[in-house]
Amino acid sequence: MIFIVPGKTVKSEKDTSLNKDNFLKIATFNIHFNEPGTKKNSWDKRKDVLYQLVSREYPDIIGFQEVYTHSHKENRDRVQFNWIKKKFKDYLIISNQETVDHASSLPILYKKDKLKVINRGYFFFTDTPEVKPELKKGQFIVYFCNWAYFYNIKEEYYFYVFNIHLNGRKNKNNIKSARIIVDRINRLKKKNDGLIITGDFNEFYNSKTLSIFYNNGLKNVINGFWPASLHLFIGLAIIPRIDHILINNFFQIEEYHLSRYKVKEQYPSDHYPIFTVLKKR
Repeated sequence: MIFIVPGKTVKSEKDTSLNKDNFLKIATFNIHFNEPGTKKNSWDKRKDVLYQLVSREYPDIIGFQEVYTHSHKENRDRVQFNWIKKKFKDYLIISNQETVDHASSLPILYKKDKLKVINRGYFFFTDTPEVKPELKKGQFIVYFCNWAYFYNIKEEYYFYVFNIHLNGRKNKNNIKSARIIVDRINRLKKKNDGLIITGDFNEFYNSKTLSIFYNNGLKNVINGFWPASLHLFIGLAIIPRIDHILINNFFQIEEYHLSRYKVKEQYPSDHYPIFTVLKKR
């Protein structure tokens, strides 16, 4: 059964009334990996559409997921990462892929004229989070979290961004991953810090994994299962939303929307990006 459910949009994508210094526009976007040999929906066909979409929305912070090449032989070529770094000149990038020993990346882009990075890091969803696990047979990437501690220069407040990608095949592992993330948050975050989690959770709104975050003071910027975010390049809402932005009570939500932007039937990814505008309470 295929469900097509319209998403709630408080303000349209073209509404610029919220593009002010006292607001913070956040995006989460699984851009779909580079897959050599693919003709339909190849990275070369998608990348300019992605650039147009991001330029149109112009968020302050972007959490990208699936930035890698899906090939054992070529998974260190950093094609997508290098393109992002070159194209988005108004942003600085926080990424594990700045070192050559990481094939996959979860880059966090931020506007350099508005935000300053105080601290940064990444960790894996294992019993030894600081140690990169070895890839198992048939595995292309390891799942982890990339995070940064920001200072809003103009509004003078501090907040964390955690950008994550959870396992889409072994969802039982995601419960453990969520607990590792919450433990790290509790170790890092001060009482008065803001907190934002962006990511492809590969989990529905009411999952046991997401309930771990909810039970630790976080809320989803979009209530309920819909609108969907995964559309498999065909634009249909096949399953409930698996991409999410979570925030703590430090922020209030001014608006949110998914972007279904495409150019001549070409989508930039098989996921719709989610955007939200936040304001410090």
